[in-house]
Amino acid sequence: MRTLYSAADIAKMKLPGLPGSKGKVIERADREGWYCEDRIGIGGRRKVYEIPERYLARQASQQGEPADQRGEPIQQPDIAAGGAVDPALFKVAVRLTEKMYARNPNYDPAMKAEIALLIYNLGVAKGMKGMKGNLTEEQILELEKQLG
Repeated sequence: MRTLYSAADIAKMKLPGLPGSKGKVIERADREGWYCEDRIGIGGRRKVYEIPERYLARQASQQGEPADQRGEPIQQPDIAAGGAVDPALFKVAVRLTEKMYARNPNYDPAMKAEIALLIYNLGVAKGMKGMKGNLTEEQILELEKQLG
């Protein structure tokens, strides 16, 4: 199953190597031929994209703390000294986010990216980063329990 995000959600994630605006994410996705699907919703028609694996593992070079539309800081992946985003842990965070949204359809879709990053950071705090895809089902369940 593919995990797809709107260009706006991808921009909010502030992943290393990706642009921070919706328009630039769309340009990059079109230029690089990312997998996408059309979705029809209340606001009309939009494309949703799969984030290429190469962007999940890139080194980060953070210049400052970005803010959301309300001016509050956006949670960033924990990019510790010389560390990259852990793709396996990020996929788990995305999967748990999708489960949360499936159970609670009233959650604000605009917050999806920020919630995925919060779950990722929780996994980092629990020592799950750097396991190279060897996260056990027990560890994933522990992380899910922390979310309530």
